[in-house]
Amino acid sequence: FYDVAKFWDQSRGVIQNLYSQAASFATSILYFSKSYDEFWPYHQLLPIFIQRLTFCTSLEILPIMEIPGIKRGRALQLVRAGYRTLRSLAKAQPNDLMKAVLNLPLRTAQILVKHSKRLLCEQAEDLRDQAAELVENIE
Repeated sequence: FYDVAKFWDQSRGVIQNLYSQAASFATSILYFSKSYDEFWPYHQLLPIFIQRLTFCTSLEILPIMEIPGIKRGRALQLVRAGYRTLRSLAKAQPNDLMKAVLNLPLRTAQILVKHSKRLLCEQAEDLRDQAAELVENIE
């Protein structure tokens, strides 16, 4: 926010408020577009856009930002240490995370691995449900 605020000669609060309003508006557009089949392309595009606005971050760290309690700084540390996906975190050993990320306590590393595994299982379950629904629609 600092660089944008400085460039446009605005306070950081104004810029942050603008981001929040844009994310809210994009969410409204997403719900509106779900009401009409002709807006189907937006169903795939807008969720990613909304996440980027909500987290104010790049696509590179979005998967890591889904973990509860992870903020941008920690997500950047994890990505720089080579943990770019939930899968890589779920497969990691807490001791390896501790060594790779500066000032990461063992308990926090254990929680990160646990939450990553849980989120990965939830995503897999959602995909199974979607696949079952598609198969039902075919039959």
